[in-house]
Amino acid sequence: MTAFFFDFLGKYMNRKFAVLAFIGSITLLSACSTPKPAPEETVLAASCCSEVDQLPFYQISNPEFKQVFEITPNLSPVFDFASGSSPFQAVELPPHVGQLSVKVASILESQVFIPYVLVLDSNFNVSKTIDASNLKLNYGKIGTKAYKEASFEIETNPYDVNAARYLVMFTKPEQIGKYTEFKSAETIRAEDEGLARPIATDPKLPNGYYGSIELSLKPLTFGSVTKQQQTAGKAVSPSSQKAVIPTSSKSNKTSQMLPESEAFYNKMIESFVNDGEVEKALKLVEEAEYAGSTTARSTFISAIKKQ
Repeated sequence: MTAFFFDFLGKYMNRKFAVLAFIGSITLLSACSTPKPAPEETVLAASCCSEVDQLPFYQISNPEFKQVFEITPNLSPVFDFASGSSPFQAVELPPHVGQLSVKVASILESQVFIPYVLVLDSNFNVSKTIDASNLKLNYGKIGTKAYKEASFEIETNPYDVNAARYLVMFTKPEQIGKYTEFKSAETIRAEDEGLARPIATDPKLPNGYYGSIELSLKPLTFGSVTKQQQTAGKAVSPSSQKAVIPTSSKSNKTSQMLPESEAFYNKMIESFVNDGEVEKALKLVEEAEYAGSTTARSTFISAIKKQ
């Protein structure tokens, strides 16, 4: 009787272990066959402009500034940089005399926009370059967003043509197909509490042409304007002077906004109005008119009437 019991128990346990092994193999095969996430919307639009001084610049008026810019397909403009075409966000710095602290942070979402930054003076000459080697991971607090970011300092002075005046944030085609690996919330929690690392692997996100960029400005010093600068007056970017920026396209510049840029602004204005974002649409109207648009306001009014 005892021999029969142990023989039955052994057969039952063998079957149980076989079932568990089978389930484990199915789970392992499923995990191995799961495809890596791929970057979204890799087909880019045509370049919006032939020269950098024709780019649509978002004007910042306050030296204490923080805002998230969405780099999105079919809405964000594209420029043909020396490294290749890329969507971008360009801003005009505030009229601050002194030193500014700048932080450019890419939010780790479904894909990662690896930011490169060009700092331009009033004549659109490149005075500083921030590339991927300057980026660091910032996890913040558990439960908050993680960032790939770079911090740097610049001298600004609207009376000095050689001081920083514009920022252009873009990415490089060489980043597409690569991945950004970062720690999961469970891994961070385990490290903070001195526990063993979790079994699950840390996440990887594909680097792509689109994402969210958070730009932060903070004044560090407040300088003074010299008498010579006051006599010369506020520096104005001359439209007749050629921009010196790495670019693979060379065309004759025009003083008016290009039709492509005009169409881009009008499309964004209509999109914001249709989504109920009237304030954003108004800000875009002002930005477009500052950049030379003659149809942005009429487009806005027409979109409002259609609601």
